[in-house]
Amino acid sequence: MTAAALFALIAPTLLAAEPQDVTDEASDATRPALSARGALSNLALQDPAHSRVWLSPTALVGSPGSLTLHDQELGFVSASYVVRAGWEVAGLAFAAGPPLGSGIYRASTRIQVVDLGRVAVAAFADVLYASDDYDDWVVPDVGAVASFCLSATCRSYASLAAATAYTLNLSTDSAVATAWDLMAAASLNFELVPNVRALFEIDRGFDTLVGWYGVRVYGASVSVDLGLFVGSDLLFGMPWLSLSVRPW
Repeated sequence: MTAAALFALIAPTLLAAEPQDVTDEASDATRPALSARGALSNLALQDPAHSRVWLSPTALVGSPGSLTLHDQELGFVSASYVVRAGWEVAGLAFAAGPPLGSGIYRASTRIQVVDLGRVAVAAFADVLYASDDYDDWVVPDVGAVASFCLSATCRSYASLAAATAYTLNLSTDSAVATAWDLMAAASLNFELVPNVRALFEIDRGFDTLVGWYGVRVYGASVSVDLGLFVGSDLLFGMPWLSLSVRPW
């Protein structure tokens, strides 16, 4: 299990919510007025994958009772649920095997603490467990993320996230049993045309710097991300596919 893989999977992949009409930039005058939830929070009603860019979180929160299913790279399967206004929980599983139980598993929660319309802030916490033929890792982390509008109509926005993580290797023969680390992420979600967004993300953690770039095509219930994952040992990038489905 590489440090880069552990870091990449710590970022929360959470929830979504109810749909809302989306029109093009030229017809802003005809768009329905934003609700009292705020400009950023209303974007959560339009995009099933609003809670993340590639892997790093945003501060956008969906509607209470909404459920979203996610699949990244045709193997990392997760589900997220909005328990009540501003509170979301999620779980992820990637069963590698054999041996039985090998893989990556994560439980996470995210709580929106500030919604000022064009600026939102959320706190999050995760516990990740990873196991392979040689090691068993437990990685808890806590952090916060802020998202803010970049345009007058708030159709494009950026997010900054920071977290502290504690890595514990449960293998008794491990040379490095524990380690603290500070993680950070910066992302951009930019509307190209209605229902199509350009996504950019840079993540730093565990002495590793990685990035993603690509596009997101989405509708009321389905969101598809197509892009490239770039690391220090990937000169041209590795294709990355993410799918989010919101059944309700």
